[in-house]
Amino acid sequence: MAEPDEYLRDIEERRLPELRAQLAPLESGEMRLGERRGHGPWSDITQREMDRLRRAIADYEALAALFQERR
Repeated sequence: MAEPDEYLRDIEERRLPELRAQLAPLESGEMRLGERRGHGPWSDITQREMDRLRRAIADYEALAALFQERR
């Protein structure tokens, strides 16, 4: 198991920047995402993915805050 400081550094330096980088083009409209089941029509899942990324960011920010408090 990683030490709390290592995990905090990983959250702040790797995980959060990656998630924010994935979210940015979706929020700006630069990129949209879709899915297709079988041979059916394409469905826009951009909002669903933005919601998922925002939840993940909020979760990691909360974890980082907890680690910061315990320092």
